[in-house]
Amino acid sequence: MKPFAELGQIEGPEQMARARRSQTYRFLAESFRYPDEEFLKMARDGDVLKSALAVLREIPFEVRIEEGALSGQLLKGVSQDDFEAEFVRVFEGGPGGPPCPLIEGKYAADRMGNMEELVRFYNHFGLSVAEAREREVPDHITTELEFMHYLAFKEVLALQRGEDPAPYCAAEIDFLSRHPAKWLPQLHKKTEAVFKANIPNLCEPAVSFYCSLVGLSANFCTADMAYLRGLYPGK
Repeated sequence: MKPFAELGQIEGPEQMARARRSQTYRFLAESFRYPDEEFLKMARDGDVLKSALAVLREIPFEVRIEEGALSGQLLKGVSQDDFEAEFVRVFEGGPGGPPCPLIEGKYAADRMGNMEELVRFYNHFGLSVAEAREREVPDHITTELEFMHYLAFKEVLALQRGEDPAPYCAAEIDFLSRHPAKWLPQLHKKTEAVFKANIPNLCEPAVSFYCSLVGLSANFCTADMAYLRGLYPGK
């Protein structure tokens, strides 16, 4: 998990709150990349939970988090092969497509129109999808959460420069309501359904871990949107 680049320059509780929000979006985005050995080790050792609790510290609103599933205790006996295989089966593969795709377009009536809208959001703030990492598309969960990380980061920079962060916050409210806060609760329900379906040979600790990460992401986006609307009524 990469730290917030400007954290050492933060001054005052307002900048800190916005910095922590940006940090949280970055943490969540990184958590949904294809799991390598380092990530599983972090998960087993409880470092993913520690990182989550660290970035949520000083967030100016409550966020529900399932600490038990994220603690890593149930992952002690899970192999790298099983962990990767479950990630692929639940989120990326499977006959007819995965049961819980990490792609917003799979939950939208018009994926092409949805992606065009996302690209307009990104381009408006000087970002190009062509610069995204391999495997990522405009409507992938990591791309959307990275964008929110970027906008919240720009809030902090605006405050440091004596500028108004409201335009970035208005964009965040619009983006959250139209995209991640809209579809991540659906993804969470699907992931919960897989966990409860008694599927043969399912690696339950891995699915439980990721289900909790999805739930945390959905809860954070919903709570952050409500928080921003409270700060900027009418946006």
